[in-house]
Amino acid sequence: MTVDDHDVDAPLWEALSALYLTATEALDQLLATRYRLTTPEYHLLAALFAAPEPQAVVALKGRVSPVGLRDTLRGLVDAGLVLVEGCGVDERVRLTINGRDRVGAARRDVRDVTDGVAAPLTAQERGTLGGLLRRMRCTTPGSRESDRQIVGVAEPTTAGGSPVPETCDV
Repeated sequence: MTVDDHDVDAPLWEALSALYLTATEALDQLLATRYRLTTPEYHLLAALFAAPEPQAVVALKGRVSPVGLRDTLRGLVDAGLVLVEGCGVDERVRLTINGRDRVGAARRDVRDVTDGVAAPLTAQERGTLGGLLRRMRCTTPGSRESDRQIVGVAEPTTAGGSPVPETCDV
C-alpha cells in the first residue's frame, strides 16, 4: 500500500468502523433491553433457529469463539432458552419453545435495525455494497475466510434487481 492508497483507505476504514460501532451499539441496546440477551447469545439462538446442530457448527455460524461457546451456552441453558442433548461428538443443541419464541421476536426487531442501516441505499447499491463487503471479508488477512476464493457471479444484481449472493467458497 502506498502513502496515496493509505490517504484513501484511512477515511474508508474510519467510516466502516463508525458504521459498525453505531449498528452494534443499537443492536446491543435493543437485545439487552427488550430481550435480555447479549449479542453473542442472540447470534447463537439465531443459528439454532433452523434446527439443532453440533456445537462446533453453531459456534461458527453464530460467530462465537469456541472458548466463549461453553459460557454462552450455560447462560442460555440456565435461562431455559436452549437444551443440550447427547454427549461428545453426538452432542446437539436445540432451542426450547421459549428460546424459539424469544429469538423469533428478536429477529424481527434486529431486521428493523439492519434495514434502517441500509435504508439510504437503493436495492442495487445494497447488492453492490454486500458483494464488496463479502469480498473484503474473504480477503482480510487472519480472518476465517481469508484462504478462500470468492465465488458468485460478476453482476451484483439479478435481472429482477435482486442482490446476487457472493460468498467465499467452502
